[in-house]
Amino acid sequence: MTRDESDRGGLRPAASPLTVGGRTLSNRLVVSAHGLATVTHGVPDAQDAVYWRRLGSGGAGLIVAGGTQVSPESMPRNRILTEAYDERAAPGLAARAAAMRSGGALAGIQLGHLGRETLGAGTFLPFVAPGPVTGPREPAPARPLATDEIARIAEDFRLSTRRCAETGFDVVEIHAAHGYLLAQFLSRAANTRTDRYGGGPANRARALAEVVRAVREGAGDDVVVGVRVSVEGDGPAHLRLEELAELLPHVQDSAPFDYLNLTWGDRGRYVPDMATDRPPLLGRTRELRAGLGVPLLLCAAFRRPADIAEALTSGAADLVGSARAHIADPDFAAKVLGGRAAEIRPCVACLQDCRSYEPTGLCAVNPELAPAGEPRKPARPWRPAGHRPAGPRIVVVGAGPAGLECAVTAAARPGAEVTLLERAPRIGGQLVAAARAPHPAGGRTCSTTTGTGSTRSTSTCGSVSRSPTPTSTAPTRSSARPGPGRSRRRCRAR
Repeated sequence: MTRDESDRGGLRPAASPLTVGGRTLSNRLVVSAHGLATVTHGVPDAQDAVYWRRLGSGGAGLIVAGGTQVSPESMPRNRILTEAYDERAAPGLAARAAAMRSGGALAGIQLGHLGRETLGAGTFLPFVAPGPVTGPREPAPARPLATDEIARIAEDFRLSTRRCAETGFDVVEIHAAHGYLLAQFLSRAANTRTDRYGGGPANRARALAEVVRAVREGAGDDVVVGVRVSVEGDGPAHLRLEELAELLPHVQDSAPFDYLNLTWGDRGRYVPDMATDRPPLLGRTRELRAGLGVPLLLCAAFRRPADIAEALTSGAADLVGSARAHIADPDFAAKVLGGRAAEIRPCVACLQDCRSYEPTGLCAVNPELAPAGEPRKPARPWRPAGHRPAGPRIVVVGAGPAGLECAVTAAARPGAEVTLLERAPRIGGQLVAAARAPHPAGGRTCSTTTGTGSTRSTSTCGSVSRSPTPTSTAPTRSSARPGPGRSRRRCRAR
């Protein structure tokens, strides 16, 4: 994408500021919620602050930390998620918020409750859900929540929000996506209740509305409150875009929130892999955005600046979020804003190290992410066992005609190992420039007519190819012998 393609009225679309809930983001790029499991016994550790400080210097307007739980029954046994309900997490949360804000970004945190979705990990306490519907990862159904327990979970959200506000966070985002507890309440498939929390859209939206009100109370007047939901298609919560457009106005009417974060997929598919070439929600969100009347943060598979510009200029979104793009290149935002797309170290969407958490989140293309105590990700160069060239090692610098010929000639030597280096994206040297000329100077088209009647042989000499890749055309000769008639050869300069 060129600078002209990413400009809007002289200002790149991602670079314009936006005020949300009384707080102003310096630009439209958001590091969406994620975490690297830099947490020990539910408390963010020293490595956690180092990671968020590095992202804080990367230029995004808002950074959101994920993996933060509000209730004990939502925690796996390994306790690698942040326990916002525990006062012992407060110092680590304060260090995280300060690290995020060190570069000028707003500091955000996403609060959630997993419900029946246990991440496939063991839990100490029974997992809970709106109804006794078996989740996708568990052999047994969850324990249905009693009515008073729903109120208690809303109170857990309030208390956790208060702790996050007191430790310096500017934004609290409520996690109602990816088939977790609040998404389970929204879903007709997962929510089989017959009380005031189940049935029609207004009832299924009630639990989320009560949580929004609780979070508002805990946040105070200065903290922005957002809600994250997801389009899941055939996932375990079965929430379609049309259903969200029906459910969310019930929440907004009774418990207003400041922005909506819309993303894609359930727990097993919410991080698009390399088979996803285009953000799945791009071009599908204009009606939902207009109907709610709050800024829309659009996420899922935004790895290219061109897709970000399209989302912002087409009316699909007010903000664009991504996580893996910033994990791969912490300066992703700064490079997008600076029109330096060619310098971005791209996320290849392999979903290997960033999804394994062994021992922490890493990245296949970013060696700066390392286990605790290591300066870089442990690695060693690959050398084939026993590989030793029998002949000389030769390096040819420059892949013009002379360099190419030198490399080919050198490679013919027995045992030689030849490496050809070229700084340009194409080989060919000056021939590449010559091939682009509209009227190649010095090219000659030569025709040879041999024989009599309609028998002719034509050859071309000295012409420069106009094909996309450099080619060499050598003169050819007709093998026909002159007949009894006359032989004529003519050359004309082109």
